[in-house]
Amino acid sequence: MITIFIDTIKIFQDRYKDFLRISIPYVICTSIADSYAERVVESNQYIYYFLSIASTLITLALTCSLIIYLSEIAYEKTIDPETCITEGLLHLPYMIIAYMISVFPFYLIYFLSQAIETSQLDTFFYLIFALGIYLSVKFSFSPYFIVLEAMSPIDSLKKSFLYTNGYFSDILLITLLFAAPVYTLSYIFQQFIGNVSSNSTLLIIGVDVFFGYLLVMYHIGFFKVFHKSYLFFTKKKALSTL
Repeated sequence: MITIFIDTIKIFQDRYKDFLRISIPYVICTSIADSYAERVVESNQYIYYFLSIASTLITLALTCSLIIYLSEIAYEKTIDPETCITEGLLHLPYMIIAYMISVFPFYLIYFLSQAIETSQLDTFFYLIFALGIYLSVKFSFSPYFIVLEAMSPIDSLKKSFLYTNGYFSDILLITLLFAAPVYTLSYIFQQFIGNVSSNSTLLIIGVDVFFGYLLVMYHIGFFKVFHKSYLFFTKKKALSTL
């Protein structure tokens, strides 16, 4: 894990210009969508849901583009960042389907929770939380199989369930090392700006863009874990055929 952490920082430092070209257009759009969604959450639910969905779709598209770029780095190939963006968009339909399938259990659990007595909700909440972490980790490799192996959403989720075996702790550690601090600091800064400034929308968007760009390190680290798993299971499969 230490090696992955060091390699992630090094790749981010060495190729920060390319990561800027790939991620900034997406990050700016998601930051604007999220900012305005928060402003209309109580006044207009329809616009709020539209902006939230748009933000999710943009994030999925960014994930596709970064996977393509990181795979080229892993195999020491050269690719133009703009090409990663256009090629990434081609995988978006399958990404959306896989995402909808993976989050469906959470919506089902939510609706079931409405029928549970209030006294039992605390226990139910912990069960949902534990199940949410488990499924999120087990389905987390799905985007990589969709983009790199052109797999269908169902097949990618099945393969992700298999290839995450033995890498559960690595995935959680990468999330804690890179994603959790970025989200936490972003929230703190945005709350601080909102409290000290009456006209803070642009500042909040700027902070969100900055921390959104830093999340690229999370994608790099996550790809390193995926690549490690992929090589292990590929070698295991090859040995089993001998």
